[in-house]
Amino acid sequence: MNPNLLTAVGVLGNILVVVSYLPQIRKIIVTKKSDDLSLGMWGLYVLGDILLLVYAAATGDTIFTALFTLFTIENLVVLYLAFKYAKVKPQ
Repeated sequence: MNPNLLTAVGVLGNILVVVSYLPQIRKIIVTKKSDDLSLGMWGLYVLGDILLLVYAAATGDTIFTALFTLFTIENLVVLYLAFKYAKVKPQ
């Protein structure tokens, strides 16, 4: 496959995956409810994103470094909002 086309596919994939988080973030902000989210799942997701970000950066993969940077930011936002709007606050 043409390297430019392959890069375009990677960039488009990044954009679509990153944009897919926005409806969840918007829903939490609008409803101010996060009861149906698993905090453990999102916490593990953030940890996984951070580890994959380190890996992508260490291997010099620009597309995946950008992707996991954005994933980490978005997942931290979701986790923050989940804690902020949780009915039962962690002790």
